[in-house]
Amino acid sequence: MVNNKNIILSSNVIEDAFILASKNFEYDEIIEKLKSNDERNKAIYILNLKSLNTFDDAILFLSHLIEHNNDIREACAFIIEKFVNDDLNGNSHKFITQNKYAINFIQRAINDINPSICRLIISILNKFDDQYYLQNLIVKNSFEIINNFNASDIKKGYKINKQLFPLYWNLEAISNLKLTYNYNLQKLLSICANMNDFYTIREKVAKILSHNPQFKNAEISKIKNKLKNDDNFYVSRFL
Repeated sequence: MVNNKNIILSSNVIEDAFILASKNFEYDEIIEKLKSNDERNKAIYILNLKSLNTFDDAILFLSHLIEHNNDIREACAFIIEKFVNDDLNGNSHKFITQNKYAINFIQRAINDINPSICRLIISILNKFDDQYYLQNLIVKNSFEIINNFNASDIKKGYKINKQLFPLYWNLEAISNLKLTYNYNLQKLLSICANMNDFYTIREKVAKILSHNPQFKNAEISKIKNKLKNDDNFYVSRFL
């Protein structure tokens, strides 16, 4: 069997993982595993996590959303989504959604190379308490992506799409927030609405505006009118 790092897994390793997957872990066992540098089967331990008991444990858990192997990051995203949606009155929900440290991990996970992680995290963004802080982080990151992107240097196709993935997911994330209008948000929407070679980016701008009819000024009207008359159906359908 081959894992995501193209390392051949022995039958003994597979058997050990199967045994672990059928085992129930105590809370302290899981936390100790997360504290360790041993990445083997960490995802299985994470999937056994039923709650978060302390703020420090929550930060430790959330740190596995970034800079870890794919299976660990995806397991972490899966459990985060579960805590936020299913534990509305519990500490697990509070430690994630009322935590600015958590937001920093969340914002980075939006740009994960694994789209399943992006979708899981984006689906819960509107549950976070500090929507404006999250909005500003994502908008700021979007400008950084745009400033590092030069469409004239490369041809259309996979490479350019790969460069645009973080911006695409950022705009999808913004569309799932309870937005507050400000100049930086308007500027981002204007820039992206005029990316004439990339309909997927314009589509996300149209989606954001369709979710926020309260945004009204001359520049927003100009953007809406442009996208409403866009040649691409997937863009114009929102407006």
